[in-house]
Amino acid sequence: MKIFQQARTSSCSPSNKFSLPVDRSLLKSVILLENLGVSMPRLGRAYSRLFYENMLEKEFGLSGIAPGMKVKHVGCGPFPMTAMFLARKGIRVTAVDLDHGILGRAQKVINNNGLQNRIRLLESCGTQLDYSGYSAIWLSLHVSPMNKIVQRALKFMDQDARIIFRAPRGKLSMFYRELNPENLSGKTTWMQIRQPFGKKSIMLKKA
Repeated sequence: MKIFQQARTSSCSPSNKFSLPVDRSLLKSVILLENLGVSMPRLGRAYSRLFYENMLEKEFGLSGIAPGMKVKHVGCGPFPMTAMFLARKGIRVTAVDLDHGILGRAQKVINNNGLQNRIRLLESCGTQLDYSGYSAIWLSLHVSPMNKIVQRALKFMDQDARIIFRAPRGKLSMFYRELNPENLSGKTTWMQIRQPFGKKSIMLKKA
């Protein structure tokens, strides 16, 4: 039985998702850890507390969203920590990934945490999504091509919506192409906050 929706896409697959070889290596490591979290819930909770909870609290404050609002999260992974964090804050979440198997494992985690009525999963590619009708768009660090996805979100999202995306800083910048908001087309305003583990979070809005 199908447990999540699949959007129609024309040219989007895991093989062309990343432009840097090191991105694939890092992504494989992250997916491995998250898969372990799926099969070992205690490990998953520890992983979430160590790497995500503090970062997500800061992002939530930066976003200015409130319970009852809708968020689309791109790049949810098999252990959808961002989607579950937002759902527990009272947010209605659509969590997106382009890998069918990953979404199946994510659904299992969501069900085990009793959040199946707050999180909807969607199989699709970030460059082909409809971003209208959401108060915020959340983009994970590994999402690529980040520039094209952000530009599409800016084009289709509501005027008062905002984008929260993660970017590298320091040594992590050697492994990811950093998106500078100043280089985006169109008028935007943005703020950024420093995050642990070589990351930063940026909130972007239409001017």
